[in-house]
Parts: sequence; C-alpha cells; structure tokens
Amino acid sequence: MPPRANAVPSDTAEAAPTRRDLHLRCTAEHGRMGWQKVSGYNFRALVEADISRLKRIIGDGLRTR
Repeated sequence: MPPRANAVPSDTAEAAPTRRDLHLRCTAEHGRMGWQKVSGYNFRALVEADISRLKRIIGDGLRTR
C-alpha cells in the first residue's frame, strides 16, 4: 500500500530509516508512478486482481470440497 500523499518521515529517518521512510524517500525522488515501478506495486495489484477474479469464478467449487 503506498504511503499517503501528506506522509512525513519519522524522527529517525536519517540515522536508521524504516521501510516506510525508504518508500517516502523513493516517492520524493521518482514521483508516485516511479515508486510504483521501482517497488513492484503494479505487479502486486495485478496479481491480487487475478486471484480475486479466480475466486469469484470457482469460489463455490472450492468450498464444496
């Protein structure tokens, strides 16, 4: 999930950055679309949509077994 548009880095972002701080830095450097490409967010969203579609198609069949 992408950070909010108004997200602020934590107090320890310079000394010991968290994963969230690194995502914020990447968003600031490359922009939101660049962050999505670098982090693989688009691919993850496509896979989640495919799994959801598959569950809708064969969902009842999965439950009957």
